[in-house]
Amino acid sequence: MKLFREYYSFTWWQVVLFKLFLFVTGIIVGTYFADFFRGWYTVLITLFVVLMGYFSYAWVGNRI
Repeated sequence: MKLFREYYSFTWWQVVLFKLFLFVTGIIVGTYFADFFRGWYTVLITLFVVLMGYFSYAWVGNRI
């Protein structure tokens, strides 16, 4: 991600901690709003698959 390249520099362990933070936040939000998300499973899974396909294509094609 080149957006913050000129301003910030993170070490590998800071990136790991940030990703862990996002993962835990997602679990907390998901469990708190479980009833709300239950009706949106199909939409969320479709969005996940589309985004995963896009980022996989961009990564393999060295576009990221």
